[in-house]
Amino acid sequence: MSLLAAAGHRRARLSGFTLIELLVVIGIVAILSAIGIPAYNGYVTDSRRASATSSLRNIYLAQLDFRSQTGGFYDSSGAPNDCSAVAVAGAVDDTAAIVGGLFAGTDVVGVFSYRFCVDSAAGVFTAWASDGTTTCGINQSNQIIDAGNAVVGQC
Repeated sequence: MSLLAAAGHRRARLSGFTLIELLVVIGIVAILSAIGIPAYNGYVTDSRRASATSSLRNIYLAQLDFRSQTGGFYDSSGAPNDCSAVAVAGAVDDTAAIVGGLFAGTDVVGVFSYRFCVDSAAGVFTAWASDGTTTCGINQSNQIIDAGNAVVGQC
């Protein structure tokens, strides 16, 4: 038998993936994505909230330092009772004023997309942070509070 005849009787083998193998891999990737993406988003949200809490603690310490130097607390807008949980959740953003007034231009509160404001009236202060979804604050007693002034421990 000649070589050509032998080659004609043999089946040509092509290498590659079968449709079933490809569908199994796509299914595995889809399952991993369905689990991984929400988990990752949760980690990012938790990280942002922890950074906001840390920034509020920095504001608290800076307020104590400001009071020891000036005898009063810093107010980011200069007007009492204009910074509240509702205001910062809306559109109030005094982050630049806080950085300039409390931190001498060093941005230690520029946390992702959070907005900050500080209010001082009658010898007490409250600082607020919000990303439009989560709003939290810190009071003069160094307690992290929610929009209803309940102590929550972290944003």
